[in-house]
Amino acid sequence: MSYPESAAEQDCTRASIAMAAASELAAPARELYTAVSPGLLARLAVLPSPVRTAREVVPGCLSAPAGVVAPVFCNVVGVEALLAWEKVLMSRMLRKGSTNTGLPSHGHTHHEHLQAQTHQPLQRQQTGDALSTGGDTSFARGVVHTALEILRKAVSEVAAMHDGYVVASSADGGHWVLVFGSAENAVLWGLGMLEAMLEAAWPEELLDHELTEEVWEGSTLLRRGLRLRIGIDCGAAMIRLVPRTGRLDYVGRPLNRAARIAAKAKAATVLVSDAVWVSARASLEPVVIPASLGLVQLKGVKEPLELWALKGRTAGGSGGGDKGGRNGNGTGA
Repeated sequence: MSYPESAAEQDCTRASIAMAAASELAAPARELYTAVSPGLLARLAVLPSPVRTAREVVPGCLSAPAGVVAPVFCNVVGVEALLAWEKVLMSRMLRKGSTNTGLPSHGHTHHEHLQAQTHQPLQRQQTGDALSTGGDTSFARGVVHTALEILRKAVSEVAAMHDGYVVASSADGGHWVLVFGSAENAVLWGLGMLEAMLEAAWPEELLDHELTEEVWEGSTLLRRGLRLRIGIDCGAAMIRLVPRTGRLDYVGRPLNRAARIAAKAKAATVLVSDAVWVSARASLEPVVIPASLGLVQLKGVKEPLELWALKGRTAGGSGGGDKGGRNGNGTGA
């Protein structure tokens, strides 16, 4: 026979539940894997998620987009030049530090340790939520590497908002490939990333470089920090599971076209194919300013494609993005 809980017991129960919820939220995210016989792999598509008590914060291979997808290629403008500039900054800082301590500027373990720490692959850097935004700590790990870590977090966070799947990234963190289930989400991710770059807490030293300095037009901030070139296409893609990583890889013409489109994009620009804009126009036209660039011949693509430069109506001020081009309905501006 059960008895009603007293007020004190109810308070203790609520406190326990609150503590359990808080500990769950505070726990770091972990990547989980499912071991499946190859002969039964096809059944995973119709089975419920094998995880019952954890929340999926990044889409796994079972919830990744499939079939007709919108691939996105995102490149940091001049990342190689920025990394070379960082090496020069680090060398100057090390020489200055050696001079201040009365030590020679070469042949020391501390010098070698700092170089190894600064130039290790981005994937190996383990950082907390709070990132350094300047000063000695920023220089100790490298100004550009700090900025690329900020970019990495933004890529994942904005992708999670729009159900995106991160397919791959380069070792230096300056090149990204993502896939979305719809053209609309892919465009929203691209525009969200441009906005995130303007608002990011970049190290002050980063803004001294011409590739990352602030650019204003009147009272409107146009560029600040890392510049992204984003290219988007859509279409049917083939998928394969990579056994070594447990993640999906996408191949097909839409990915080839998206890569070529990104190569054509200017700094801090989202460039999309006509297929993307036709698919997303109905829902995004109220919030997006389209500018047609006309038919463009892409390397490795047989037929010319019409490309569109897109920007948010709140970005860049008055919204004259389609000046000199055609508007979203395909008529003269």
